Amino acid sequence: MTVRQLAADYIERHAIPHKKPSSLKEDRRMLKAHVLPALGKLRVSAVRRGDVEKLLNPLKPAQSNRVRSLLLHMFSLAVRWNLGATIPATGSGAFPRRGACAAAARRGAVRGDAPSRTTSPRCWGCR
Repeated sequence: MTVRQLAADYIERHAIPHKKPSSLKEDRRMLKAHVLPALGKLRVSAVRRGDVEKLLNPLKPAQSNRVRSLLLHMFSLAVRWNLGATIPATGSGAFPRRGACAAAARRGAVRGDAPSRTTSPRCWGCR
């Protein structure tokens, strides 16, 4: 099964029955604009974290997070549906929400002794 086929299954089996029309429209848009051109021909079992990161890196932070979330959901369902998939998007870190780094710093979470998402290259730049 290819990612293109998984996307079609996701739309038919999950998105249409469970999502609002506006969310369904956005999922279709993200699939058409980002996911399918980059990953559509790959077999679901062959998609790796590097493939997902290559797809997400050029996107703006908010868009990257939305596409990543869609991929996580699609591949989670593929695992549940026994389609021979693993979940490649789990290792690619999401961008912190705007202001999250500053809030973490105020709480004291940004110290050398604690791992922090603010030191990742996916930070908004408030490190």
